[in-house]
Amino acid sequence: MVLRTRFTFAILMFLAAGFVYASDTVNITGRVDRNQVTAYDRITYTLTVTASTRSIPEPVPPDFNGFKLLGTPRTSTQFNWTNGQVRNTRIYTYSLQAKQEGTFIISPAKVTFQGQVYQTTPVKVTVTKPGQASSGGTTAEADVENVAGQNLGNLFLRSVVDSETPFV
Repeated sequence: MVLRTRFTFAILMFLAAGFVYASDTVNITGRVDRNQVTAYDRITYTLTVTASTRSIPEPVPPDFNGFKLLGTPRTSTQFNWTNGQVRNTRIYTYSLQAKQEGTFIISPAKVTFQGQVYQTTPVKVTVTKPGQASSGGTTAEADVENVAGQNLGNLFLRSVVDSETPFV
């Protein structure tokens, strides 16, 4: 009987220690793939929520002022349980299109967990006129001008399939 009581006590202490040391935390980050674009270019905003719990609270997405949201966000989830430690990550990917030129601030995304609000830092994006090169790349017009050193102007591409039943 004493052995059974000690065993039960040991199991309860082990479980209690796990609950004491397993602090529930949440981390939320937001970033864009480029901070400078031209008007009507597309950018990707990635919102990542990581929690040390089995379920991740739903975030409130940021206000994409100055950008058009293209479709619904794509989501992916990663769940990892190692040595009793839980790490759960959900990634939301938003495709955005710049509406007009100017400097825009993507407001913070927020998530509420156990009564506490966590938020991302605001993201600054500069949108320039179409036809101007943005940092990290060139515009399509500049690419057309650089083909074989000639200005091709408007480019027309035609593709013809030579089979009546093409394999896709």
